[in-house]
Amino acid sequence: MGTLTRFPSTRSIGAREGDPILRLGDAFTVAVASGIVAGALAVSAGPAAAEPAWSITPTPNPVGASKTTWNGVSCPSTSSCFAVGRANGKSIAARRQAGVWNIVFSPAIVQSVLNDIACPTTTSCFAVGSRRGGPNFTEVLVEHWNGRTWTKMRVPDLFVDAELFGVSCPSRTNCFAVGRRGYPTRTLVERWNGKKWLVVPSKNPSSDSALSAVSCPSTNRCYAVGSKDGRYGRGALFQRWDGGAWSVMKGAPVENAYLNMTGVSCPSLGRCVAVGSMNGPGAPQSPVPIVQHWNGSRWSNVSNPTPPGERPAWSFSDVTCPSTNSCFAVGWSGRADLYSPVDVKTLVEHWDGTSWSITESSTPDASGDAWLSDVSCPSTSNCHAVGAFQINAQGGTTTRSLAEVYDELRYRWAVEDSNLRPHPCEGCALAV
Repeated sequence: MGTLTRFPSTRSIGAREGDPILRLGDAFTVAVASGIVAGALAVSAGPAAAEPAWSITPTPNPVGASKTTWNGVSCPSTSSCFAVGRANGKSIAARRQAGVWNIVFSPAIVQSVLNDIACPTTTSCFAVGSRRGGPNFTEVLVEHWNGRTWTKMRVPDLFVDAELFGVSCPSRTNCFAVGRRGYPTRTLVERWNGKKWLVVPSKNPSSDSALSAVSCPSTNRCYAVGSKDGRYGRGALFQRWDGGAWSVMKGAPVENAYLNMTGVSCPSLGRCVAVGSMNGPGAPQSPVPIVQHWNGSRWSNVSNPTPPGERPAWSFSDVTCPSTNSCFAVGWSGRADLYSPVDVKTLVEHWDGTSWSITESSTPDASGDAWLSDVSCPSTSNCHAVGAFQINAQGGTTTRSLAEVYDELRYRWAVEDSNLRPHPCEGCALAV
């Protein structure tokens, strides 16, 4: 999450007769520029809607860190948020209270990263990621916040390369974390039962499958998304937990596109929104988002607007839905280029229960690329998004943490700029 990702393979998701199908063919770059309408999914060009904007707010960067990124955020209340990520190759955590972000001491293990966080309460958070387990493999990393300190949790030994990308906790005694393990890659699901983490059997519909995100609207119902390989390449993967076992779900059909689902949010048992990106075979460096909605019986493709500009390329990293009629998806938008997108800026889109529209977000002044990796909304009027931005100088490129806040009363998003405020705990997370 939060990086410009290239998906090197393609596949077609099988369809039932009569299903609407989205097809991306060899004329992909032309189609993206002009807008694509196929079946139930339309990537339509047009001006950004007049939506409340986001604005920048101060976030800390450890002293001496040249690369700091926030990968995950969770806000258990409107007055408290937690973020996790990586600074110079070590995992890092921060807390927002009274409108101020501060680094919180955590077991900053060498060559580690925290990818996601879930906080069922203000005194209980679970962060997941990976750490270097040996010269040629990584192992699962889970940390817990007990209201005062972060500690590393014991997890099952897998004895293979493994990593967790997403976590969801409907209660402090019930969490699901998802990711990948082994080669070829297999899905990985681990569950916290209040006493210990256990590996839960999950489905692998292809020889190369992984799960990127999970959302649990109740203790006995969860939805997870990711990607899988098939006859024609990379495709979307949907799975559901019914309280006893995981099963594969059939996503809405998409053809001739590289697919990767990166985020899912379920505000109720019968409503979910999943986001990700798709690339056409003719333009593997020019992704566009894919949005699918679950109505309790099936997944369907849903249209979302195109950012303004020539040859747009844009992608969603994650989504959160504080209610069935309000969702925010975050990521980045830029201009398609020969090798990779350029002029990359933050992107936020909003679902109002009827349609998706672009919500103005902020990008730090004089920055290079900027992106949002995760978003959390404790209410429909209070949201926080995190990511990173780059500063290009003669001495090289520096990556700084980025956070934005949505204020419905002021009708704007605000960027919480990393460079505005020193923090007394700067550097403490790098002291281990």
